[in-house]
Amino acid sequence: MPLAPLILDLELTTDGKRLVDVGALFAQGELHERKLDKLEPLIQQADVLVGHNILRHDAPFLRKRLGEAALSGKKLCDTLCWSALLYADKPYHKLVKGYKLYAEDAENNPLSDAKLCRQLLGDLLAQWHALPEDVQQVFRSLLHDRPGYDGFLQLAGGPDAPAGAAVEIARNALGQHLCSSAGLGQFANEWPVELAHVLALIATVQDASVLPPWVVHELPQCADILHALRFKPCSDAACLYCKEKLDPQHGLERIYGYSGFRRFDGEEGMGIQERSVRHALEGGSLLTVFPTGGGKSLAFQLPALMQGELTRALTVVISPLVSLMKDQVEVLEDRFGNVQAVQLNSLLSPLERREVLERIEQGGAHLLYIAPESLRSPTLFRLLARRHIARFVVDEAHCFSAWGRDFRVDYLYIARFLRELMEAKGTSLPIPVSCFTATAKPQVIADIRNYFRKELGLELKPFISHARRENLAYEVVPLIDTATETRQRKLLQTLQSSEMPAIVYVSRTKRVDELVDLLTAAGMSARGYHGKMKREVKQQNQEDFMKGEAEVMVATNAFGMGVDKEDVRTVIHYNI
Repeated sequence: MPLAPLILDLELTTDGKRLVDVGALFAQGELHERKLDKLEPLIQQADVLVGHNILRHDAPFLRKRLGEAALSGKKLCDTLCWSALLYADKPYHKLVKGYKLYAEDAENNPLSDAKLCRQLLGDLLAQWHALPEDVQQVFRSLLHDRPGYDGFLQLAGGPDAPAGAAVEIARNALGQHLCSSAGLGQFANEWPVELAHVLALIATVQDASVLPPWVVHELPQCADILHALRFKPCSDAACLYCKEKLDPQHGLERIYGYSGFRRFDGEEGMGIQERSVRHALEGGSLLTVFPTGGGKSLAFQLPALMQGELTRALTVVISPLVSLMKDQVEVLEDRFGNVQAVQLNSLLSPLERREVLERIEQGGAHLLYIAPESLRSPTLFRLLARRHIARFVVDEAHCFSAWGRDFRVDYLYIARFLRELMEAKGTSLPIPVSCFTATAKPQVIADIRNYFRKELGLELKPFISHARRENLAYEVVPLIDTATETRQRKLLQTLQSSEMPAIVYVSRTKRVDELVDLLTAAGMSARGYHGKMKREVKQQNQEDFMKGEAEVMVATNAFGMGVDKEDVRTVIHYNI
């Protein structure tokens, strides 16, 4: 058992080159100086040096200023590292600095921070002694000789763990949460610190818990280990974990309540929807062409929800259809209750946007819908760099190609964004990509695949359905007299003889208001939607239509060429 530890905190300039202030606690005394002169003899007397982020912040500076020998033989206790391990359900990533709660611009006080660190150390030691003995043994076995971790174990006391004990104990304690064939032994030998953080996360009870951002950045192998333990199907028929957790049929029934995947007419053997889901679960990139209403949303939602549950990874869905992404999130919420899906779009108020960003950062989202323009947001980029990303899904993928309808220049920014994101994460492993569209000519499909092959080295496996939608009927209504009154009269006649609900697309915002007034005067319940409306009005009108309180929606293409409403019966293009 060491003598009283030395708890210290150094305040440095932003470039980390010059000392500004020093705070330290030792035995019954304290130190607050602007130089290291009085700190150096205290370091020599201490066996354990304690600090919040001492491993990457304070210790390197002390070695540079005082020499390598100054910390020789000293064990380090980093409360940042241990807070992530012992409070994995809700990681304490930072010290809560009470003196800054009412004045955020107040200068950092290293002596106050050292006192806060001492308080956190006491909490961590109490949490440690409340752990089951087998969990303590796992941490001791993995971390007994690891800087930043070994000092805490010395302060905690207790017997040393047998060499290699972590693997056997972890198998016994967490076996039902891991693939039975996963290489725990290899990870324990090569990446013991990373494995410790992964096991701590696996043992959490909240599926919103995630690896702290600093772990994602500093220990990128954690994501690979978590994937190998929890999301890499093995070939062992006796592995109950993979059979229950990674089987798409089981996931489909457990999450959606469906007994089987959708099959298109003429398909033999395994259907294209199931094959695309299995390819995604195996980590592959893909391009699918499903007809409208053919189940493409499920084909990317199911892998995202399964991987989010098991590895706490985030799937990002890029869609140009604001109304559609809003509908899909609401449908998921209605189906599953507190589902971990959020959206970022122009309809959100500043408060709603802030709440979504907080959910992304804190792990309360496993599925994120964004517009392609959002990729240029520095705030979003920083948040995604701090989360474990499962894959990017590109909806309406025909927007990539100048040959496709609705070509969107912002789609061509996706590859650059992914390259910069991988660089920020410090990984060379490509982020998988899934592209989805309801219709695409051969040239459009070739453009999409060539783009990702050239820009990111990704080979998108095609899953293309040639099924026809026999339940759709198309009709062109000719107008010899193109006067406004004639067009409006024909619209009324068409709607009155058609099934409801209906969507009427027009080319101008002014036309929306005109037709809403016309239909309302004719006794129909109609709402409008266009880009110049106030956000609150657009939201309310869309909700009225989705809930069946309005039978007709008159809209420009700001409403999107798709809406996740299962009972739409009529779509009319008023203007070609």
